[in-house]
Amino acid sequence: MLEVNSMLSVRSVVMDLFELRTAVDLLHGTERESDRQLRLTQLGELAGTIMHEVNQPLGAIISSADAALRWLDRDIPNVASATRSIQRIRAIAGRSGRTIADLQLLSANILIDLTEQSLNSIIEEALRISKPQLALAEVTTRICLDPTRPVAKANMDLLLQVMLNVIQNAIDSVLEVSNRKRTLSLRTFTSSESVVVEFEDNGVGLSQDPAADLFDPLYTTKKGGMGLGLALCRRVMVAHGGSIQARPNPVHGATFAVSLPRVAP
Repeated sequence: MLEVNSMLSVRSVVMDLFELRTAVDLLHGTERESDRQLRLTQLGELAGTIMHEVNQPLGAIISSADAALRWLDRDIPNVASATRSIQRIRAIAGRSGRTIADLQLLSANILIDLTEQSLNSIIEEALRISKPQLALAEVTTRICLDPTRPVAKANMDLLLQVMLNVIQNAIDSVLEVSNRKRTLSLRTFTSSESVVVEFEDNGVGLSQDPAADLFDPLYTTKKGGMGLGLALCRRVMVAHGGSIQARPNPVHGATFAVSLPRVAP
């Protein structure tokens, strides 16, 4: 009788273990399916955002092109107005190109060759490229570059992309204000260990305690934004051994600081 009871006990334990294993397998299967559905949902949201980010500038380009044709198709062509429409096309196309570049960089491993670069020269090139967007947004720039011409080891193309993204972010911020003159101040300086460029705008600014996810992919406070630019900036700066930080200004706007290890003279 004792032997029968022992066998029944063993069988009960085996069944309990089997049922437990089955329950665990079902749980894992449910979790995998849940993760899969979450990824599909996120992919769908990302695809929708990308479509919006591409379709919106395409529509604006077509609209501006039509306007330019109308200005020119007059008995006395309005060349000045047509030129402004064409400048708008160039600005929109440039921004769209940077969006595509952001997507490519975020989805690839960043392997970079670093050479000594003048931080002032990269800033000057970024301002030259951004000049049409700054003019359209009626932004006044104030430039103060370190006369010692700070040097850092960097990949010029990637660092230029960072500067362009931060400038565009500032433009987007000041576009939301209309009760004061729009300004963007850029300055470079050198500390004991770093070279730094700061971008100070007087736009809508940040909260008093900027969220850590400000530089996370797909995080954005802009209507229709993708949340790629600042995420790319952080990734590039980390690859350079540097950093990018943001802080609210005391009165209006925000300041973004890009920092790189200093190259000793």
